[in-house]
Amino acid sequence: MLVKFTVVPGSAKGSYHHEYFALKELEIDTFNRAQGLEAADGSVADAIRDLARLHGQAN
Repeated sequence: MLVKFTVVPGSAKGSYHHEYFALKELEIDTFNRAQGLEAADGSVADAIRDLARLHGQAN
């Protein structure tokens, strides 16, 4: 599964959330996993994935 987040141009709220939740790192992590690479231990992407699982939002 690949994840790509886009921010509506000029959206301060979108830019804030993209930075605050480190969504770029999550995108990179999903691209790496799709290519068979593992995320670095303790990455923000791992923390986001754990939080999603906790709330029943991960596959």
